[in-house]
Amino acid sequence: MSILSKRTDEKEWTHDPVIEPVLGGNEPGSLSNTGSVATNNFSNRSVYAVTSKVAGRLNAMSVSEEEKATLLAEREKLLDKKFAGTISRAEANRLEYVRWSLDRIEDAVHGVSLDQLERQVEAYEALQRDMADFLNKIDARATGRHR
Repeated sequence: MSILSKRTDEKEWTHDPVIEPVLGGNEPGSLSNTGSVATNNFSNRSVYAVTSKVAGRLNAMSVSEEEKATLLAEREKLLDKKFAGTISRAEANRLEYVRWSLDRIEDAVHGVSLDQLERQVEAYEALQRDMADFLNKIDARATGRHR
């Protein structure tokens, strides 16, 4: 067995199994901006956008704890300057960059779970709309018979 076939069979590149519905074009949640490489759940989503998100998450996951601690300490110092009113424009720009970097790291850690939660909420909201439409149709038929 070659290394390539072994890798695709074992799927060592996934950390945990991703459990999510595979959605079609008109199903609830299919217009979300999320996707999954594990299930090839791209439906109406841009493959470029999904692969960019995955690549960004993989890149952010490679940040060491030391780098993260450095960013957190830098953010703290810049926030102190901001609240003291002594922050320069360059430091304010750096603060925005540090916040963005920390957000990317946080997204790498929790993003997949939040994407799954988003799809579940969208499916629940679609079910709620469908049930309301169904009840309206029942009411319309029931009132139409009594006339």
